[in-house]
Amino acid sequence: MKTKYGQKINYWIENFETKEGEISIKGWGYLEGIEATNSSVQLILISETESYKFQTQLIRREDITEYVKNDFNLDNSGFSSTFKLSNIKKGKYTIGIIIKNSSKNKEGLVVTDKTFSKQ
Repeated sequence: MKTKYGQKINYWIENFETKEGEISIKGWGYLEGIEATNSSVQLILISETESYKFQTQLIRREDITEYVKNDFNLDNSGFSSTFKLSNIKKGKYTIGIIIKNSSKNKEGLVVTDKTFSKQ
């Protein structure tokens, strides 16, 4: 399976846990070569037969701008999302990240190595 589509995304999943019927994902991501100022992040769950998109909450991450040092403002690259497993069908899912930048009209999708199963 192809794992990258569109604009290249740099990302890191810092927290990924399933407990008490919920999944919580926290991390950062940005489109390479583009400021994160006008970017939005969605998570997508992909199985063999289903896919679900979930919105994320923006987390300001000045540390990412400082760490990457590429002359782009990446402060808006942090994200967090929690969703209930009861909202999805049974199956094995892989987590994907979609980032869209409205000012540059660019977007990308990366399929991560993070997976989980709903029984």
